[in-house]
Amino acid sequence: MIISGVRGDNFNTTVTEVQNFCSSAGINITRVERDLSDFLRVFSPFSLELDTNVLKQVGNTTIPDELISRFSSYDQGKVGKKGLYWGTDIYSGFPVFKVVKKSSVDAENILITGETGGGKSFFLKGLLVQFIGQPKFNGTIMDIEGFEYLPLAGYVANNDSVVVINMAEGKGKYFDPVEINITGDKDLDADMFSFSKSFTLAILKTLLGKSLVENDWSSVIINDAVSKTYADRGITMNPSTWGNSKGLTLFDVYHNMKSLYKEVVNNDGTRKNLGGLYSSSDEYIQSYKGNKGYRDALDLVIAKLSSYFEPLSKGGTRSDVFQERVSLKDIRDAKLVVCSFGMAGKSADMVDPVQMSLSQLSAANISHIRSIFSQAKGMYNFKVWEEFQRWGAFPDSEKTITTALTGGRKLGDVNLIVTNKVQELLDNDRFGIFGNTTSFAIGAIDDAKTREELCARLSIPLLKPDLDRIVTEKGSTESFASDDEVTS
Repeated sequence: MIISGVRGDNFNTTVTEVQNFCSSAGINITRVERDLSDFLRVFSPFSLELDTNVLKQVGNTTIPDELISRFSSYDQGKVGKKGLYWGTDIYSGFPVFKVVKKSSVDAENILITGETGGGKSFFLKGLLVQFIGQPKFNGTIMDIEGFEYLPLAGYVANNDSVVVINMAEGKGKYFDPVEINITGDKDLDADMFSFSKSFTLAILKTLLGKSLVENDWSSVIINDAVSKTYADRGITMNPSTWGNSKGLTLFDVYHNMKSLYKEVVNNDGTRKNLGGLYSSSDEYIQSYKGNKGYRDALDLVIAKLSSYFEPLSKGGTRSDVFQERVSLKDIRDAKLVVCSFGMAGKSADMVDPVQMSLSQLSAANISHIRSIFSQAKGMYNFKVWEEFQRWGAFPDSEKTITTALTGGRKLGDVNLIVTNKVQELLDNDRFGIFGNTTSFAIGAIDDAKTREELCARLSIPLLKPDLDRIVTEKGSTESFASDDEVTS
């Protein structure tokens, strides 16, 4: 038995009363008077040290778990028998297990929130190690800070393939969306062409900037260039032609855009469109020569994109952005991929918005590809959206996040959303987090109003007293913070 309390006269009196009661009831007990740490070293499964002095102080009666369970108010296994270990129930002392993805169509969007220093990352890493340890899971981590998960990546790399992509400004690593990646599964590959086109268009629009994209002619131009790039390889809506896209990149789209410019300047005629794609560059005859708006927009589009796709010697001042292409094989086969954004110590307004949007698009593209190929192998892809409130601060993030949360269920995704500023989500849930959350882990939250509102939004009013106790009985959350790197 364990007697616990504040040390003092009352505590000593209680111990004495317990001893007297046991004596009068005929119960033989031995009081442990040595340091408890000595007993832990002997009986802990992590040490199992032999100490005869300790063994002499304990009785010889062994009670198996089956008997102990019958004295508990909880049935054995009440809080789970298998799955991931989430923690220990403080009332029963039993470990709490949760089976993630009982079936391939189960939605799994897990919200993890609490104040800074409250243990979110510590809790999450405990889950991630278990995810990675299961053969049916692959992982993709979107790490805004840039270094939080490097130790985990190094740990996993001892036994499995790991890819860390440094997407920080000036690093030049990117995943090219133009090539149509196929798994060989007819159903999974059905949307891969449209997927490649949409991400290619999104990247080009990001490079052009909002003001230029709002020009109707600019949208026509980049659509024409992308269509022409596929058409020149004989690619149609027929999946049997999609293999012809092997090796295509954003640079090919840019060079086709330049060839469009020559056609506008040199050719008259009519535009021949075959079901949204041009059969070949020879049949692509531009009819916009006389339209000044089109030609002016084309001038601006090429001038803007040239800084990214021309070599430095020809004015490519931003050519470092697309410096190193990440291979599909590395992305497809890795047990864990970490997309590192390098935002530690930076706010959203300190970073080039174009570079950040590109990083987001690339990470979203990679995570989707990972989900597709994981499902093709009968596996699930877990996605970590670390520092979620910072991700949401970047332009056009709604589409990326919302698609991942609502569309990921069919692909077998598990989304883990981590934020220390849940009030921002409560004020403006433009990502539909609360409507799509299936599980949650909540730590210390200082503000009482935020705790109350969070309980209301998650329909857990009975948990409010427990959330209050985390703060009121443990003091301010400032006590959780530590400057000690070893402790952290």
